[in-house]
Amino acid sequence: MANIALKAGKIIKPITKKAIDIIFPPKCLSCKVYIESDGGLCHKCWEEIDFISSPQCYSCGTPFEIQTSNDNICGKCIATPPKYSMARSVLRYNEKSSKLITNFKYYDSTHACHHFARWLSRTGEDMIADTDIITPVPLHKMRLLTRRYNQCALLCNSLSELTGKVTYNNLLIRHKNTKPQAGLEFNKRINNVKSAFKINPDLIEQINNKNILLIDDVMTTGSTIDSCTKTLLKSGARNVYVLTIAMTVKD
Repeated sequence: MANIALKAGKIIKPITKKAIDIIFPPKCLSCKVYIESDGGLCHKCWEEIDFISSPQCYSCGTPFEIQTSNDNICGKCIATPPKYSMARSVLRYNEKSSKLITNFKYYDSTHACHHFARWLSRTGEDMIADTDIITPVPLHKMRLLTRRYNQCALLCNSLSELTGKVTYNNLLIRHKNTKPQAGLEFNKRINNVKSAFKINPDLIEQINNKNILLIDDVMTTGSTIDSCTKTLLKSGARNVYVLTIAMTVKD
């Protein structure tokens, strides 16, 4: 009976989706024009989005103009090696990608989540293969009340569905209600999130000697990611990988 139900589900799901697409045709996540298939972006917007690809820094994922080897490291990572093992981002953070992320983050465009998760799964394929647990950068409980959802937790849930990896959305706790990082100078960003995170005591044994994939929406200076990574490593994680939708790239 279980096999019959599973087969029926595989048949019914695409039929249901086609029916929904007829009643509510999919729209481009960026410009909102109707599109033929639920691919996330129309052809025009897809060409305008700046996806990050090789060559890039092996450590933080910053794109290079030229690559001389497979393990090139950027000047910033040479000067100050990050605590995480590897970081990758799908997009350059610019006017076009910021619109996608802002709508997702603040204006209830949560339907974009499964598209972002697909992009993340492709970009972070190698890291995901080595991952034991997926977890988001957390919001403080007061900000979560205001915003009503943590967009990074939604990404984790969708990524877990795609990959089969375990997700703990409450593994990290943001116990300090820090100021928003946007607009702060580099040193102030570091101080703002210093000691802002702790591990959920109910889950601390779960991360011992495990590889953790940390999910965030945008990597700017990396100060928030760095603080989360230090907390995870101090608590026994073996490696921390980082995957974000976008990253700020200096021209």
